[in-house]
Amino acid sequence: ASPIGQRVVWQGKEWAVIGVAADVHYSNLSSDFQPTIYIPEAQRSGNLVSFLVRTGNDGANIAAAISSRLLAINPTVVASVNPVPTLVERSYAEERYRTLLGSLFGIVGAVLAGVGMFGVISRTVARRMREAGIRVALGAQSRSLTVLMLRETLVGAAIGMAVGLPLAALLGRLLTPYLFGASAADPVAYLLALALLALATAAATVPPARRAGQVDPVVVLRAE
Repeated sequence: ASPIGQRVVWQGKEWAVIGVAADVHYSNLSSDFQPTIYIPEAQRSGNLVSFLVRTGNDGANIAAAISSRLLAINPTVVASVNPVPTLVERSYAEERYRTLLGSLFGIVGAVLAGVGMFGVISRTVARRMREAGIRVALGAQSRSLTVLMLRETLVGAAIGMAVGLPLAALLGRLLTPYLFGASAADPVAYLLALALLALATAAATVPPARRAGQVDPVVVLRAE
């Protein structure tokens, strides 16, 4: 049924419902919506009053004008004027700090993973130099040898991604309390992460694979 005209009891008084407002984040952006009642100023008690002023002028000038006007009306008034963007930034300062910290850890982790992959792949390609020399001696082209090693490495990376993706989705649920306006199961984020890993794998594979393709088979076979 329509709530308009219905009566509710709040703080020991009976109030008539005259309208319904949309959900709004009252204290901070990351909190859940809480039941809120708006009381007409003439009917509320207490000395704490908040006004919302819209202006197209400079915020600093309008803040000084508001404070001056309030003091002219009542010299005992303690006025605190804050721009809405400042209040919004304060409301998610803690979440922003956590996000920044998590991003830094993520960047460091990505760099370490890239360095580790480069070292492992370089070592793997170095151990296959004899195979590369034999392939070149049999007529394999440098480009085809590079593509072969790149394909094999990407297949291994794809297997690792397939195993790690469900684990990442499971652990991602732990981040839900720290997210606002985003989902821990955001497919775009996962696709970007997979693309980044694939690019890092390719970047770590191509240089040593190209060196393997340019190897002199005589030198390799003599060394063996």
